[in-house]
Amino acid sequence: LYRKHPFIPNYVNHVTWICTWCRNTGSFYWIIPTLESRNDYIVVVFHAARAGEERAPTHRTSFFFSILTPQETCERGYVGKPPNCKQCEIGTYWLNTTTCAPCPANSTTGSPGALSVDDCSIQSHHALYAFVSVPRHYLVASTIAGYFMEDDDHKTLEECAQACLNDGGCKSFSAGVENEFQDGDCFLHYDDRRTSTLRAVSQLSYYELKVRKPFVEKPQFTQRSGCFIHESDEGGVFENELSL
Repeated sequence: LYRKHPFIPNYVNHVTWICTWCRNTGSFYWIIPTLESRNDYIVVVFHAARAGEERAPTHRTSFFFSILTPQETCERGYVGKPPNCKQCEIGTYWLNTTTCAPCPANSTTGSPGALSVDDCSIQSHHALYAFVSVPRHYLVASTIAGYFMEDDDHKTLEECAQACLNDGGCKSFSAGVENEFQDGDCFLHYDDRRTSTLRAVSQLSYYELKVRKPFVEKPQFTQRSGCFIHESDEGGVFENELSL
């Protein structure tokens, strides 16, 4: 086992022997001893041919690799011990390596993994308080034969949440992540995780109502014969086509 020479370019320093007189079977297995954490280790294999064997050139791996000391504690925002780290849930914040403390009364966090009580910034009078979030995910499509997506630009997260509350059919919304290229985008959905699926994405986060809106038991309609809605002027359309 070698590592890069600290001063001379394209040279390596010997660290330790990790396999001595290993039988040439085409594969080599060894146990790396406890070493300093570095990212410039390299293995060099020397072929020592016996009498009658064909000599092979000295070979080394074509890339450098890392040997890292195992993580002893979970990252901030997580509790437990590696590899069983658990992220602090929404409504709590990281206090230490063993405790996720609850937010003060009538407040919550916008996403899991909050790092301090200052992240409990969503108050009960905020529209966003009515939602739970799944960071960096979005609602893919509907599984009930239709979907609604109202696209509004240049909205804050709070404005997007309020728009969903003001829409009788809205059950969730996706919003652009701050400082990502879709920052300010707002998409209202007539679906939630009961009727659709989530997909990971870097630039959007998903928000779903904590308390589901009740269905209207006795809707009232007026009829206009020989007409249909051609398109929406509010940036979205809902179509739920059912047939027997």
